[in-house]
Amino acid sequence: MRGLLLVCHVLVSCGVVLVGGLTTAVADDAKPEDLTTWTKAPSKSDANGFAVTVEGTTATLKNSGEWSYLRSTDKLGSVTLAATITIEKPATQLGFFGESWSVWPDHTFGDRGFEASVLLARRDVEQRPSGRRVQLSHKYQCVALVDFPHRGYVQVVPCQIELSKPIKIEVMAHDDEFTVAVDGQPKLFSKWNSDGIASIGLGSSSGATVKFADVSARKVDGRATAPPRPHAVKLAVRTWLGGRQWIFDGDEPILLLPSPESSYINNVKLRPGDRPRLSWNSHWDIQNQGAFPEGKNDTVDLQTSGGGQTLTATWRGKQPQDRFATKTKMVVGYDSARDVYTYDTDSELEVLTKEPFQFRYGYDFEHHTPLDPFGWQYLVVKRDNGDVTHRPVGPFDPGPTSDVQQYHGARVWHGRHPGTLPSPVSPVVEYDIAPDLNVDQLDPTKVKKRQLNTAVCAAFYDTGVSFAPETAAPGTKVRVKYRYTGYPADEAAALFAKSKVQDSPTIDPQHHFIFADEWPKVTFSQFVPMSESWIIGRTPFMTGHNRRPSYQLAKLPPPVQGDNLAMQLGPGAFGAAMLNKAAAFPPSGGRESPGSAASTDPTLAKPLTRGRYSLRAVVRSDNAIGPGGRIELKVFDPKQDTVLAEYTHFTGNGTRDWRPNGFAFDVPVDGARLQLGLGNSGTGDVFFNEVEFKPVGEDGQLPNGVVATANSKPPFEPNVLPGTLADYRFREGRGKHVYDESLGPFGMLELANVDWVVDEGRAAIKFTDNVTGRRDYPTMGGLDLNYLRHPAYADKQTIPLALAGHHGGGFELNGFTLASWIKPAAEMGASTHPGWGDILGVGARRIVLKLEGQQTPYKLAAALNVNDRFTSDARIEAGQWSHVALTGEPTANKHWRVKLYLNSRLVHEGETKQLASPLTIPPSIVLGTEIFYFHHAYYRGLIGRTTVLNRALTEAEILRLSQE
Repeated sequence: MRGLLLVCHVLVSCGVVLVGGLTTAVADDAKPEDLTTWTKAPSKSDANGFAVTVEGTTATLKNSGEWSYLRSTDKLGSVTLAATITIEKPATQLGFFGESWSVWPDHTFGDRGFEASVLLARRDVEQRPSGRRVQLSHKYQCVALVDFPHRGYVQVVPCQIELSKPIKIEVMAHDDEFTVAVDGQPKLFSKWNSDGIASIGLGSSSGATVKFADVSARKVDGRATAPPRPHAVKLAVRTWLGGRQWIFDGDEPILLLPSPESSYINNVKLRPGDRPRLSWNSHWDIQNQGAFPEGKNDTVDLQTSGGGQTLTATWRGKQPQDRFATKTKMVVGYDSARDVYTYDTDSELEVLTKEPFQFRYGYDFEHHTPLDPFGWQYLVVKRDNGDVTHRPVGPFDPGPTSDVQQYHGARVWHGRHPGTLPSPVSPVVEYDIAPDLNVDQLDPTKVKKRQLNTAVCAAFYDTGVSFAPETAAPGTKVRVKYRYTGYPADEAAALFAKSKVQDSPTIDPQHHFIFADEWPKVTFSQFVPMSESWIIGRTPFMTGHNRRPSYQLAKLPPPVQGDNLAMQLGPGAFGAAMLNKAAAFPPSGGRESPGSAASTDPTLAKPLTRGRYSLRAVVRSDNAIGPGGRIELKVFDPKQDTVLAEYTHFTGNGTRDWRPNGFAFDVPVDGARLQLGLGNSGTGDVFFNEVEFKPVGEDGQLPNGVVATANSKPPFEPNVLPGTLADYRFREGRGKHVYDESLGPFGMLELANVDWVVDEGRAAIKFTDNVTGRRDYPTMGGLDLNYLRHPAYADKQTIPLALAGHHGGGFELNGFTLASWIKPAAEMGASTHPGWGDILGVGARRIVLKLEGQQTPYKLAAALNVNDRFTSDARIEAGQWSHVALTGEPTANKHWRVKLYLNSRLVHEGETKQLASPLTIPPSIVLGTEIFYFHHAYYRGLIGRTTVLNRALTEAEILRLSQE
């Protein structure tokens, strides 16, 4: 380009753009552009139907529907650009961002319905462009200014545009002023730094046919900067994209209003001149996204009023059977101190019918989602106790937040990840739900104390805000008030600075995500505390969907290879991640340690070629009981999620120092992807210090410690009686878990506040009164999550007990045996119901083997489903090891024949009067107390090997079991 004013005549025909010769000189030295020096963009879209042919000053563009350009490559800076445009075929594609649910706006996407544009771009169009488009639309009869990717639609001005009639457009970008004139009439003016304009372009979109002519451009000297002017708010409603109603501030669209066709897709701007930052839901989602069809309610009767400084919109939500209805008023305004818009919402739900209505999933009154949610680092929350807490934003669910302040509360997004689009304002939702908004309609002297809850979707981090489920009487009214707005970045930062990490095990600052962003060697040197944010695109080792990682980061003393860092896998722990990604991600966000060269060198992330490879890990184990450590490897098809090959390799158990361990494997196709999984199949700890992949050479030589075939046979084989459901032998001698050697449905025992002993050569755990207030149990296990973390168990965290399994599901028993070695103390534990000590309970109190009596000697007893009780006359003395057993087998009348054994001798027999056979039980086991409340039946003393079977053993089999 020769520093001229660019003018362009455009012929439009059938999805084709013809860029013609220069016909109007705007400057004395203006000459027609040699379009053979221009290039098409995007250049890789031929397969999508975009192609360009150029002959001298004429070019033909075949348009595929997306914006397609003929583009110069000059570095211009300030520029004046002119073109004559004729739209000969209008747009046929009319979609726009916001017509369907999405939180990931494509920063290169231009909303459809605009036929032609003039482009001023700062960078290559194919490398996330930055710049401005001046767009013309016959469909919407407007000219629009789009600043991408930072600001979106800056201005949309009505403009008469006729088909087949030439339109002259002039664009002047000088210093920080940007002006557009159409047919000599000024249409657009805004502030914009034009420095760094790299190219100009002529574009078509939406399947239209456009002709450009008189293309001319010239570089110009900058003009003096005009002083800033305060923003003058002028709110009004206009029909625009999709034929929908939008709220405009002057010529800038700021809010998409709801409609009967789309009641929950409403993108909103928070600051003048900025791009939309928030998606919000305008109706009460009582049906819980379709899970409760009876809760469906449709938006109707949208009305708007006012304008200028404030504008009011109202609408209703109508349940099809008129069981309930909602009414909402939103007042749109402007906060001049913060330079942000305010969207104040006052909404009420009323139960209309004569019958109560069950709100099965509660009153889900508000949803909001930041656009580009994982570009944000933290969510800051004002709590009802006055605290301000924060939690990281990431593609995982850290759990619900149940104590958001309802009056003067807020949820604020803070901090942008490096490399993401910056934001001058943080999205904010402020709550103003005072108690008097929810007066009991049946008794006006009372106020419903509804608890505000929030839940977060890990996929898109959208937040549902609701009151708890309720069966509401006719006339019940539920009223809420909240505001969508923004805080300037420095204000959000100040709020974040005084916040503390939310108290939740899923964001424990002492626990870490370890990342697999390394290839071909994984060193476990990249990690982030769970309380800190990390950018989407990184690949953490995960235990399961939305599960807190069960592994830990271990910092080990020398001599250890690499950075003295390792993945520590405790009892049952596991982590898996995809490897050899097309691009490596350097560390970002959080205080993780520096990455190794392997993690950041893109030349090492080359696609795998077909062939044979070795996987070599450096492994250590400490008191690993059961199968021990294992490596899982899956080879995936490069184009789809099909597993082409998979391997399981056991690394050994027991206690072993660091040593290499691995296997050779085959990659059957070029470009395959690998998933690496590391686990501990038993108790104890297994450590992995590094995992390295290498091609196997032609000589077949394998690295030290690598075997030719994966060792799929674990170094442990169960040796139990047929029908065994659980067999706890307490081999560990330390730790908080006991391995189930039967590999049955109950899983590992979790221990709380008990001690390990070896007494008379027998391994056992010891139950004693907890006089020190000890709280020693596994976090994030079944005992913690299902019981002790709940407020109802706040005073039970010091109780000595052992527990395994869960209450969900179940399986059928046609017979059972419970057996255990015990050495009771002289007295059972004090409780609200003294005189009992539960040894072992199975299936949520369905079957209990216990001692009767508060002090020695005790009687061996049993209870089936609480009410069928059996007590023997046999005496059990304190301080002596005894083998006790309980069996049950169905009777002809479908009851249970119950037998109690002491030291392999039958001491009592009876039949249930209430509990029928067969019996379905959940897979749960508890030792040392009753299962539900942990408030009585406290056993004191030792418990050794404990066994559960799904059949009734004979006296001879019980004798054999007691002798093992």
